[in-house]
Amino acid sequence: MILRPKTFIGPERLGVFEILFDWIREGRRIPILGDGSNRYQLLAVEDLVEATVAAASAPVAGETFNVGATEFGTVRSDLEGLIAHAGSASRLRPVPARPAELALRALELARLSPLAEWHYRTAHRDSYVEPAKAQQILGFAPRLSNEEALCKTYDWYLANRGRVGSAGVTHRVPWDQRALGLLKRLS
Repeated sequence: MILRPKTFIGPERLGVFEILFDWIREGRRIPILGDGSNRYQLLAVEDLVEATVAAASAPVAGETFNVGATEFGTVRSDLEGLIAHAGSASRLRPVPARPAELALRALELARLSPLAEWHYRTAHRDSYVEPAKAQQILGFAPRLSNEEALCKTYDWYLANRGRVGSAGVTHRVPWDQRALGLLKRLS
């Protein structure tokens, strides 16, 4: 049996979202690639755990299941919901996708950005799966929407940010924003 989760976030699992949360906490402008009208499905880590338990206890050898939030809006609407939840002065700032991709690629190659090609090449494109098979066969339905998972994870980040920056807490290595730190200071 294979479980194919979308990007999952939650306590102890921030990844690149640590940078986003840091900027929102500080009220910075948040650059988004493109206009934010794309749909990008996430999955709360607690929903991933439930899906894993459901799959482990079902007779589904050889099956593949996509799992992701069943409720998700556009990148713009999900991030605006998070910013409102945070009570932040942050605002989304659309950036033309192609020039941003080229700049981020150059920064990545120069080892001046923590973002990998996968981050910036997928951020402005639709990215979602159909989880109906997991719901029908496993009886699994995610409880949290994208926005709820983002808000809950942001709250965890705030409560734990004093220890988040150390290696191994939410990622294998701490996030060094490098060139993004300059952009952050200018935002």
